[in-house]
Amino acid sequence: MSPARPPWATKGPLRTPGANSLSEGRARSAKGAPMSAWKKVPAELARRFEAALPEAEGVERRQMFGCPCAFVNGNMFAGLHEDRLILRIPDEATSRPCVMMGRTMKQYAAIDMP
Repeated sequence: MSPARPPWATKGPLRTPGANSLSEGRARSAKGAPMSAWKKVPAELARRFEAALPEAEGVERRQMFGCPCAFVNGNMFAGLHEDRLILRIPDEATSRPCVMMGRTMKQYAAIDMP
């Protein structure tokens, strides 16, 4: 017997709890390529990132996908991903492209941190 459908679920097949791409194996990108698991940002790198951010009005610190980032007027200008610094620098983006989940983030450069 199949589980009862919640009132808000009106279309599509009913999925059982836990039946998603992660429980069925490796997560996949929109193009179907396997995605690797992200590493957590090292605490020391997160501390250095926070200390380097300006205290200027309008600079907002928040998390994106569990990683520390900085925004101005709702637009990200810097962030961390694993052990890399992600910066919005259009001129550097072609020589140091930032690729996440198989997609290149336009105008962003990824810089490996020591």
